[in-house]
Amino acid sequence: MNKIRSILKYIWWVINPFNGASFLDRRMPPGGKRRIKYDKEHTEKLYKEKVENYYKCTNKETADFWKGIDHRLFKKQEKHFLKLEKLKEKIEKDLEYEMWYYKNKPTDQELEKQSKKFFFKKPLISIIVPLYNTDVDFFRELLYSVHCQTYKNWELCLADGSEEKRSEIDEMVKKDSRIKYKFIGENKGISGNSNEAIKLATGKYIALLDHDDMLTVNALYEVVKCINKNNADFIYSDEDKFHFLDEEMFEPFFKPDYAPDTLRSNNYICHLCVIKKDLLDKVGYFNSKFDGAQDFDLILRSSEKAKKIIHIPKILYHWRVHSGSTSMNSEVKPYAIEAGKRAIQEELERLGKNGTVENGCYPGAYNVNYKYEDCFIPVLINSAENFDEENIKMLLSNTSYKSYKLIVFGNEKLKNLTDEKIELINTNDTNKARIFNHYILANKSKYVVVLSSNCKIHTNDWIEKMLGVIENDNVGVVGTRFFDKDGNTQNSGIMINEENGFRYINDGLKKSKDGYFSREKIVQNLSAVSFDLAMIDKEIYSKLGGFDEQFDKLFGLDFCMKVNKSKNLIIYNPNIEVYKNNETVSDEEISKFKDKWKDKLHDKYYNINFSTKNGNYEINWNG
Repeated sequence: MNKIRSILKYIWWVINPFNGASFLDRRMPPGGKRRIKYDKEHTEKLYKEKVENYYKCTNKETADFWKGIDHRLFKKQEKHFLKLEKLKEKIEKDLEYEMWYYKNKPTDQELEKQSKKFFFKKPLISIIVPLYNTDVDFFRELLYSVHCQTYKNWELCLADGSEEKRSEIDEMVKKDSRIKYKFIGENKGISGNSNEAIKLATGKYIALLDHDDMLTVNALYEVVKCINKNNADFIYSDEDKFHFLDEEMFEPFFKPDYAPDTLRSNNYICHLCVIKKDLLDKVGYFNSKFDGAQDFDLILRSSEKAKKIIHIPKILYHWRVHSGSTSMNSEVKPYAIEAGKRAIQEELERLGKNGTVENGCYPGAYNVNYKYEDCFIPVLINSAENFDEENIKMLLSNTSYKSYKLIVFGNEKLKNLTDEKIELINTNDTNKARIFNHYILANKSKYVVVLSSNCKIHTNDWIEKMLGVIENDNVGVVGTRFFDKDGNTQNSGIMINEENGFRYINDGLKKSKDGYFSREKIVQNLSAVSFDLAMIDKEIYSKLGGFDEQFDKLFGLDFCMKVNKSKNLIIYNPNIEVYKNNETVSDEEISKFKDKWKDKLHDKYYNINFSTKNGNYEINWNG
């Protein structure tokens, strides 16, 4: 009977077209001699067709150049695959980023499948490129990356603002009907030249590409796949950097999903950016008064009006580094930094937000100082377990805000605290969530602060900094960065994940070191922050039912999950200096948290290409 079942199962596997294996894989399983021979012959055939197409689409010099690129890329890939084989037994952190890239990039077989993929929506993608004294070899490489796209329904719109028409570029593009080249006859600046390129566009979507950069060959395929799945009108991807094709790629920038407050701190979206043409027509094209940060201004305006913003967590763009580019050094173009500041200031005015923009902690980073209305702020401190009287006295002397009161919950140990700014509430209850719920529900204040008594706050205007941020629409919680006694980072927010429940971000980061792209230094949206010091919006708190009293240490993390679920925002503001002792959370409470939120333990602000072993933005080598 078992033998008959096995035979029937085999027959079903052979004839069933929906069993997960292709007809080719069933006839010639991958790894077998026949399949290896077939794959080699098939690849050679495809490559021959590809090269023949080169000579049909461009001039001989460029086609020869592209053949050279193919050869260099093949050798480069071969080298890295050999390295990967040798390093299989080596620890993962020794692997270089480029090896990770080659390990995770689509295979030739996958690229072939992409080129044959049927989409219900097949929008024409208009790739716009403003040219100005463009390096010819850089442009040949750009053209190669566009020509090799697995999604073929594109057009390339080139607007050249150079002093003289470049015959080399004209010769490269004139044989391909998908390429529209316009010599403007004058330099209208980066915005003006870009707008001239948009005027050439007839596609439903506009993709932005700089004249010295490159797309990955699957870039447009991933974009169109996203359009079909999500009907997005604003799409962006991850990116990395490179000097030349022969050299290694480096500095992968794995980004968070759309985060409006992070965007006001730094143009993290940058490349690749694809925007629906209808949306561009609504918000307007590039504005020359923001030249240097014209993309940033356009991204801000478009994201404000977009109906669906989707982040593709894949490297789809290679940003070239050379002496004249901001990819090498933001200070190369100081006017761009000032233009970025003005772009944010105008966004604040459009959105009716009252604030001023200043330069941040590094070139290209910004900080918004929001105006706020004075209101009474109760600061809730549960000191029943870890009472530190000196910290509270220090807090009184160091707090510049006037309209606040420390509401200290505890027992007999509090009798020495006598100050008009302190209200003592005697309790033997050690459950913070229950204590705080009881007070907050009976209080009429607009915002509430929760604070651990072992925190030492070294920033006088800490309430003002939190208040300015939380008064923005839909902000449920504001938190900050914490340091240990040696000045090393204890956490700069919290990352959510299925494996561990949560991890502290940048836990143990040395004070002499910068974290991943210095993210710990900018105001940003996160999925959770530590409730050792946090400000809460009372209205959102009430709508969400307050704190879950089944949690002792993790009531704040649980509340952050409720804020995320309600589509409200959590903001991390690192501009407050707080020192505290470390505390542990029981395994039982972590399990309880994971059970409650098991279907929601995905962090949209922590890229899936990072490992969840810790919160230090380390690349997931198994990804």
